[in-house]
Amino acid sequence: MNAATNAQMQAGMILRVLTGRQRDARYRLSPGLKVTIGHSFSHDIVLRGIKDKDFSLALHLGGDVSVIEMLSGTVGLLGQELSEGARAQLPPFVPFEAGGVFIAIGDAQSDRWDEALRLTEQNWPSLTDEETGNPSGEEHIASEPSMVAATEKTQTKSASGQLLTKMPMEGAAFQNMLTHFSARYQVLEERWQLERRWPIWAAAAALLFIAIIGYIPARDWIGQSFHNPSAVEARLERVGFADLSVEQAADGHLMITGLLRTDAELDRLRDYAREKYPDAEIAVQSMDGLADSATAILEAQAIDAQARPGNGRSLVIDSEYLPGNRQAELRQAILADLPLIKSVSFAMTGQRGDDNLQYFFSKSSFGYATYVEGDPSFIRTADGTTWMKGAKLPTGHNLIDISGGRIRFERMGIVEELVVIEGADMPAQDGVVQDTRTSSAAQGGESSEVVASQ
Repeated sequence: MNAATNAQMQAGMILRVLTGRQRDARYRLSPGLKVTIGHSFSHDIVLRGIKDKDFSLALHLGGDVSVIEMLSGTVGLLGQELSEGARAQLPPFVPFEAGGVFIAIGDAQSDRWDEALRLTEQNWPSLTDEETGNPSGEEHIASEPSMVAATEKTQTKSASGQLLTKMPMEGAAFQNMLTHFSARYQVLEERWQLERRWPIWAAAAALLFIAIIGYIPARDWIGQSFHNPSAVEARLERVGFADLSVEQAADGHLMITGLLRTDAELDRLRDYAREKYPDAEIAVQSMDGLADSATAILEAQAIDAQARPGNGRSLVIDSEYLPGNRQAELRQAILADLPLIKSVSFAMTGQRGDDNLQYFFSKSSFGYATYVEGDPSFIRTADGTTWMKGAKLPTGHNLIDISGGRIRFERMGIVEELVVIEGADMPAQDGVVQDTRTSSAAQGGESSEVVASQ
């Protein structure tokens, strides 16, 4: 069966009551849905039989065959009793018993309903008047009074649930009167139950009316509260995003701005907003991302450096040696391009840039300027930095001695000397640096000499 034929068949499918007080009642069924059937009013279809009042089942509507799923109680299907948790296939036009009432499903226009009725009568010939759709029982009793006569004392339940005592009596007329009284008692009891319940139905109707009248204002109020910027900020703070701001754009959508510490926090915010505020615009940055941007700015300036997040909204730049004025220029450039950053500091390291003394002292931006022999002895670079005897340069060299026009450094057991040639024509410098590297005693006393020029 193709999809079109299946849909056409399902469109006319109904559930039909075959016995009981609701006999021939019909309920339209929708394709592909689940309907619940039971005794209480919480079900989609309510059946009031004379037997089990605790039964509850779910009917999953299929194409050729549907499925019964028992939720509570029991029902009878094809000679089997289905209890809670059981599942069984239900073909069309096959009657099954639920709460003392026999029902079946099938196409509303089919001729097979006569077959379903015959199958019901053939398999359950001992149905009572209540089950076969004659709740009063008056006509049946008038034509066959012997069915209510009894020859010994027995007890049975009437349709109203009350115990009736059948005593051995003479005369069918008295038995007819007794049965008629029982039927009238049932009618009165049902009427009394209806009158007793009408305040409940009235209250339910009033609540439904109030709900309908107040739906639109309540919906608007809930929507405004849910998308109120202050309320959204409070919710974000409760889930760990304390430094964010929320504004409402002109078109009504939310805009979340601010700064988070890590990229992981930014990913978590995006996941949360996607679930709770799918229409919100996320204009939030992370300190990790800003550090990467600062590193890109430094690379564009041919600076060997790496930026990393510091405390608060600050960045720390691990860089090659830079004079103070160059640091100030780079700091200003970073703050101008990254307004969320409030401060930038530099941490010089010999691990970046050329790490030899020739690079450190001969490059015009750093530059050796003057030296002083004696006690204390020191050198001063062109950027104004003073390096005393015993100081450690960013290259990792220790200043160990200044004497005789030679400045001696040591790093990893290697001693290097800078020879200052006085009177050389070098602007802003007192001489030319000559780098003489001498190994330690373990190196065999070998040496090499490199002269720096500009």
